[in-house]
This record gives sequence, C-alpha cells and structure tokens, in this order.
Amino acid sequence: MHADGNPINALPEDPALLQALLLSALSERDHAVAERQNILAERDALAEQNEHLKHLVQKLTRLKFGAQSERWPEGQLQLALGDVETAIAQAQDEKRNPERRREGIARRRASGNRSDS
Repeated sequence: MHADGNPINALPEDPALLQALLLSALSERDHAVAERQNILAERDALAEQNEHLKHLVQKLTRLKFGAQSERWPEGQLQLALGDVETAIAQAQDEKRNPERRREGIARRRASGNRSDS
C-alpha cells in the first residue's frame, strides 16, 4: 500500500483483500439504499396521515364554527375528536417504538391499497 494520501493508492494490492473491500462497500450501499426506501415509505405514510388529520380538523372546525345547519350533534363531535386523539397517540407511539413504526407503515400501506375515495 502507498501512503501518499491518494485514495486509489490506499487500496490493497492483494486481489482477495480488494474483493473483500468491494463486497463490504457494496453491502453498505445496499443497506443505505434499503434504509432510504424505508424512510421514504415512512415519510409518505406520515404525509398521508397528516393529510387525513388536516381533513378531520377542517371538518371539526366547520362543525364547531360553521352555520347551525352544518353542525353535528355534540356526541358525533366528541367521537370525531376521539379519532383525532387516537391517531395522534398512535403516531407518537410509533415514533417512540421502531417495531410499532414498522407495523404502522405496513398497516397504512395495506389500507392505502383499498379504494375508498
């Protein structure tokens, strides 16, 4: 090996060592790609959940402050608020627990495949 600071010169000359180094670098790259894909999937799932929560907040705002004919009975309003609180609690739990985060992502992916629009 050469020690002149050039990264190419720092590579081992032994083919077996060079192959091991290359395999290690490829493994690290594959791990980074998989981690990035998981992060993007989680981001997308959280963005979808965020949009859903914004929609619920808009509905609740209309119900609370809208015209009398647009308002829901108090029981339905409390039920909708409970749904929002449940979703927030689940999101916080998923944030603290990596296993629950993976389960939540899988659940949201599964529910995202149905067509209820």
